[in-house]
Amino acid sequence: MITCKKIFFTEGGGQRAIQKGLEHWSKVTQLTFKKVSGRADILVSFARNRHGDNSPFDGPSGVLAHAFFPGRQEINGDTHFDDAELWTQGTDEGTNLEIVAAHEFGHALGLGHSMVSDSLMAPYYRGYTPNFELHPDDIAGIQKLYGVRQTTVPSTTVTEPITTEVPTTTEPTTTEIPTTTELSTTMQTMTEEVTTQEPTTSKQHQINLCNRPPNSKIQAAFTDHKGVMYIFLSTGHVVSNVTGIHKIEDFFPKGPKYVDAAAYSDEHEMLFLFRGNYMWMYRVDASGNTFYPAEMFMKKLEIEVDAATVILDNYGWERIFLFKGQYMYEYHPYFMNLFGRLQIEQMWYGVPNTYDAILTNEKEIEFLHDDR
Repeated sequence: MITCKKIFFTEGGGQRAIQKGLEHWSKVTQLTFKKVSGRADILVSFARNRHGDNSPFDGPSGVLAHAFFPGRQEINGDTHFDDAELWTQGTDEGTNLEIVAAHEFGHALGLGHSMVSDSLMAPYYRGYTPNFELHPDDIAGIQKLYGVRQTTVPSTTVTEPITTEVPTTTEPTTTEIPTTTELSTTMQTMTEEVTTQEPTTSKQHQINLCNRPPNSKIQAAFTDHKGVMYIFLSTGHVVSNVTGIHKIEDFFPKGPKYVDAAAYSDEHEMLFLFRGNYMWMYRVDASGNTFYPAEMFMKKLEIEVDAATVILDNYGWERIFLFKGQYMYEYHPYFMNLFGRLQIEQMWYGVPNTYDAILTNEKEIEFLHDDR
């Protein structure tokens, strides 16, 4: 059984829409949800702008809501909705609360995004769908985590009154970014091994950097879905063990001339390039060797990014992390925002103070530093 508590509700509530969002998951698994007034596994809240985490809302449109993956910290599982949105039910107008809530609760329960475009857990909100039901891909994902419901009798939910006051057991919201960690640390143990070797020593990928431009240094690196490694140099070049060396602006159309960080997501089939506090997003064509701008192509971020990488969590889902100095932040394409902040040493002990790029595979994470 998973307990839930709701605070900061908008006028008129939305209790039934939230309840239906939860019931989509309980109907197909052994999960049951109970509303409580004390400590809860999932804290549901409606708020505006800064509301006590590191992900302030941005007003109407844009970011609709966000949720934190399961974990041991107090904020894990919590689900926040932007109270500036026009939340509706049963109409094409505004934003459908039931569907968005079901999506966010999927994250709160441990699901990542799906590559199936018609699924609830696809990365983007597609609008109101009458008689909405979970896609088979959503069902398969949640049942992998929590099993199959053995009875067709739906679970009941305690219908206690919804309070608009903050319970004393709940950490108050603040207009400042908390100094406490708000990022789930439930990473796989495969990330325990830390190396600082240059990519030229990699056993899986051999790239000859001996002929790179004079005075060039490694700025970023990523490995694509085919295992092809790309290394970005300070001279504005990108080197691959398949395509050779190119100017970044020629190889990645409409992108930056120089790249500070890069990460490739198999789950989202998307490449992320970073320069300063800007991010560019690319898709890859059928050949696997040509990149083209994605639909949502460019975005300004809250931080300047030093490095980026994609890591599998304990549930087998990809999570995109951005690094700045000795801190790491999670970036979620659906929310288009940063989630929390965590000191790198809390995840991996012994990481060097300076690093130029980060690479991961199924067994380890590599922090690369170019001494050249």
